[in-house]
Amino acid sequence: MAPAQLSTTASRSVRILPTLVLAAAAAFTGLPAAQAQSTDGPPARGFIVKLRDKSGTTTQTTQAARERLASVASRRHVSFLDSRPSALGGAHVLNYGRWLKASEARAEAARLRADPDVEWVTINSLERRMGVAPTYPATIGDPDAGSQQWWLMQNGSNYLSAPNVPGAWTVLSGRTLTPVVVAVLDSGVRGDHPDLAGQLLPGYDFVSEYDFANDGNSQDPDPTDPGDWVSSQDRAYPNIFDSDCEVTNSSWHGTHIAGQLAAGTNNGIGVAGMLWQLQAAAGSPVVLPVRVAGKCGAVVSDIIEGMYWAAGIAYTNSPALNPHPARVISISYGGTEACNTSASGAYVTAIAKLREAGVLVVAAAGNGAGTAPGDATSSRPANCTGVLGVTAVNSDGTKAFYANLYTGSQGIATVGGDAYTALGSTGTYAGIYSTSNSGLQGPAAYDGNGYYDAKAGTSFSTPIAAGVATMMLSISPTLTPEQIITAIQNTSVAWTTVSTAQAACGSGSTGYCKCTLSTCGGGILNAQAAVNYAVTNTGSDTALNARLTSSGAITPGAVTSTYTPTRGSATSRKNSGGGGGAVQPAWLAGLALAVFVLAASRRATRR
Repeated sequence: MAPAQLSTTASRSVRILPTLVLAAAAAFTGLPAAQAQSTDGPPARGFIVKLRDKSGTTTQTTQAARERLASVASRRHVSFLDSRPSALGGAHVLNYGRWLKASEARAEAARLRADPDVEWVTINSLERRMGVAPTYPATIGDPDAGSQQWWLMQNGSNYLSAPNVPGAWTVLSGRTLTPVVVAVLDSGVRGDHPDLAGQLLPGYDFVSEYDFANDGNSQDPDPTDPGDWVSSQDRAYPNIFDSDCEVTNSSWHGTHIAGQLAAGTNNGIGVAGMLWQLQAAAGSPVVLPVRVAGKCGAVVSDIIEGMYWAAGIAYTNSPALNPHPARVISISYGGTEACNTSASGAYVTAIAKLREAGVLVVAAAGNGAGTAPGDATSSRPANCTGVLGVTAVNSDGTKAFYANLYTGSQGIATVGGDAYTALGSTGTYAGIYSTSNSGLQGPAAYDGNGYYDAKAGTSFSTPIAAGVATMMLSISPTLTPEQIITAIQNTSVAWTTVSTAQAACGSGSTGYCKCTLSTCGGGILNAQAAVNYAVTNTGSDTALNARLTSSGAITPGAVTSTYTPTRGSATSRKNSGGGGGAVQPAWLAGLALAVFVLAASRRATRR
């Protein structure tokens, strides 16, 4: 069987929506469109608090825990509205009934942590999406579908850092594959997109806060994205819609990421998702949409619940157990806190629980490095131990202008969409092209061709790495999260082989720089080499192997139906057409030619 590759021959030309070009320095924040980060930080709804276990007591009733929390609050002069058990055993969510300014939340958290009865406190803040928003337009041109998906291709002279996904497809071709599920924790999806119809598992909506859920309710089984726009009327609302969350159109962030993994192939439109072979092997979708974010972001407690449910882990007051538990979780939202038990105990506890279940969390490093001084350090949860953190490089291997450094020991880099060639990047100017929607606020109705655009940010690097990890597990399903991280790093393209005109990245580097092991992770993702590793290596955790084999947790059940979007008002806004999401052997040659012609035309234009 010939290697399956993307076709350019049957595709029609499409015009990429002008959503790639990055803004002036203040826009490189990973926050919603045209938004500069406030000096205070994101608001918080309250706290997630873990009390210390009492000596000689293994469990306590909910009422007893509430009484202890009330005593702590009284001693520390902290006043909250109510509390409820969190997804984390022994921890409670304290709801203030209002949004706290970041400075107020930090002060309250410090008082709570000072109490001897308190083990840890995590501020239940709004974590931000890691897509970079443009503030001025530019037309990229009209390349065919192959060159629009340059981010999948084999690395070469024009795209030194491309991950070579077709090479991984070749490794998977003809093999017996385990249908492994990957969950996308994001803003929800437009399952009515023609390229995503029938391509997604039934998911769930965990956005609990009515203030920014934007769908008229709280948690329910419908992960449809109603849009995450912020209007001038929203800005009048105190605390949440303030200087930290500026007016913006809907991002359709989750739909874009879902398309990178799940978009249909051989359907004559749009793009091809990375995991089409796994879907074919399963006879059903393998991408699970989990909505955790609304306007301006996602609170930590909703993210944690989404992680647990996606992994098939039951918790207090959880919805019905997810019948399609994920082995990989992709999350492109994050905050600025350090990941230690004191400040981020909720994440530390949740990630440890997921690792015990054999679930790998893949998270975006963030986009705060485009400003000076900027937030050049990796965001949370990407900076947590046990998480595969992903930062972005341009097509030439230079650290993307906006991308945060990844200074931990468990990071990797891959393409995230180029920024400005004029600022020193020598690669071809391009974004990550995928499924989207044209609605500025609520969703626009799709025509038969769907709607697509190009975006940039570590948000869109993250599902590429998550997709590769999912491919690895489809061949060797008993690999542990630690083995996957190590293998992805050890099979990556070494930084020493990438030559750029930039100075080496250093601590606190902003803008473009040349990556090193101590600043951008283990290297540049090599999909083919990573998947090849899984062919000859199996998991070493005997207990995990037995648990997965006996429980069947790695095998999704048959899907007889998927959800129908019910949220948001459709408009008559016209959608641009799609190219061709077909998978055929002509792809590599056609793609290489298309990229060469496009690059040549741009050089000619610049002259």
